[in-house]
Amino acid sequence: MTLGRIAHIAATAGIALYAWRVAISQQLPTDLENRVADTIAAKVNQIRSQNNLPLLARIKDPHLHGDSCKRAENGSKSWQKGNGVFVRDGAVTLSQFSYSTKDPTHIEHQFESWVRYEMRDARRFAVGVCLVSSGEDPDGRYWIDVVSSMGATKSFFYRAGLGVAHLWSK
Repeated sequence: MTLGRIAHIAATAGIALYAWRVAISQQLPTDLENRVADTIAAKVNQIRSQNNLPLLARIKDPHLHGDSCKRAENGSKSWQKGNGVFVRDGAVTLSQFSYSTKDPTHIEHQFESWVRYEMRDARRFAVGVCLVSSGEDPDGRYWIDVVSSMGATKSFFYRAGLGVAHLWSK
């Protein structure tokens, strides 16, 4: 086998692996992942109700499933949270909580605390779930991402304000 042939095979394999990874992260959630997302969403509003906080409207974030699958691909099993304001698909996101679990019906104390104290200003939220089975977890492990967002009106004025601020800075 010539060096040129080996390079061609390696390049083809690399392109195929890249395409497979992109396809995996862009797959639509399965029915089971959607049911788990519904369960997590119900838990979020249950925690809020128990703590006399207003219930949140659930929105769809088409990127969250892919984000969860990327964390699964990286093997990130510890919980993470982040705060900061960023705009994605018209929603102004305030904070995000990500975690991995074998039992999606069990809610970690850190997640409950985040829902109670760090989602106070939120009016909407979205849930993304990715289920992956492996040799280590043959029954599967769930990677879950939850983001909190401003309400639709506040998001609109926030985005409009950013546009005006951008024009004024010129």
